[in-house]
Amino acid sequence: MFNRKVFLIILTILFFSHNLYPSESLVFTLKENIKELEQNYNRLKQQAKTVSDNIELISRKIEILKTKTKMLRLKKIETEKEIKELKSEIKKLQKDIEETKKYLKIRIKELYKKGDYTTLEALLSPSKEQEYLYQLNTLSYLSDKDKKLLRKLRKLTDEKEQKVKMLEFERKDLEETISQLSDTKKQLSQTLREQKRLFKQLKRKKSRYVSLLKERNRLLKLLVESLSKKPTPQNPSAIPMDKFKGLLSLPVSGRLIERFGTYRIGKYRAKIKNNGITLKVRKGKKVKVFYDGVVVFADWYKSYGKLIIIDHGFGYYTFYAHLDKIFVKINQTVSKGDVIATTGNTASLQGYIFHFEIWHNKKPLNPLKWVKKR
Repeated sequence: MFNRKVFLIILTILFFSHNLYPSESLVFTLKENIKELEQNYNRLKQQAKTVSDNIELISRKIEILKTKTKMLRLKKIETEKEIKELKSEIKKLQKDIEETKKYLKIRIKELYKKGDYTTLEALLSPSKEQEYLYQLNTLSYLSDKDKKLLRKLRKLTDEKEQKVKMLEFERKDLEETISQLSDTKKQLSQTLREQKRLFKQLKRKKSRYVSLLKERNRLLKLLVESLSKKPTPQNPSAIPMDKFKGLLSLPVSGRLIERFGTYRIGKYRAKIKNNGITLKVRKGKKVKVFYDGVVVFADWYKSYGKLIIIDHGFGYYTFYAHLDKIFVKINQTVSKGDVIATTGNTASLQGYIFHFEIWHNKKPLNPLKWVKKR
């Protein structure tokens, strides 16, 4: 029934000091708690801003990488196109070289033939000497021209092949750079996903702190309002409550459904810790004060529903939970047997119940050991 983590602050506050009035102690401790929460919230806010800046920076880097990669890929396509064109030109040049070599071979063969028979023909036919000399000179000229063309074609081919090698190297370099950029982009994308997850976590934490701050400030407002009223004595009874142990009556009668202490319930024997007792009751039954004291809390509080806390002095406090109507206010002095509320089912999962706790110096006590035996 009792949520130790949620209610720890109230217990700490209530037992904070015997020199201060409980409400003043509560205000002081709540302010300190609010200050701590605000510091944590501001720290989270700064972390969220840093993460948000990182997300923006990483996103920009990824976009720059995308642009650079796109440009390099376009350049790679142009390089490959140029390589293809050069290879086509080289192929054509090689074809021209083969054709030139073919013609050159024919002419050289003709020159050899003419060289072997020119003198003999000139002797046998002196009138044809000029004609044969002309043919010989022409073949020699064409042969030299073919040789020069062949050298030129080979030079062009070598130059283009060299350029192809350079372009192939450039293409390989572009591929490696593109691959490196791709790896960097993957790493940045992974970091970006992690930063976005972290940002969501920080956002959820900030939201929880906002809720906590609202709750604490609401409670602080109630306490500040109570301090504006005339304070009453902290210990209305000069006799400590423990002097009447075993002689007191429960605030309301009902069927006991949950005992004090740790026990197991259900099919899976789940362990439950109860810092008080719970009674099954009818709606609207009168709830009476356990012992003389001062009301230090009278409002709704989470799993307790409508709750009243009474300070009995000497470090003793009683808790009355799941109430319907509350008839007392903070700082109000009450006496044993006074009607302070009616039973209800606020924040209850078991219908109409009444939960009762006794605390002494931050430790829960078994209420059944304080009441008269029937």
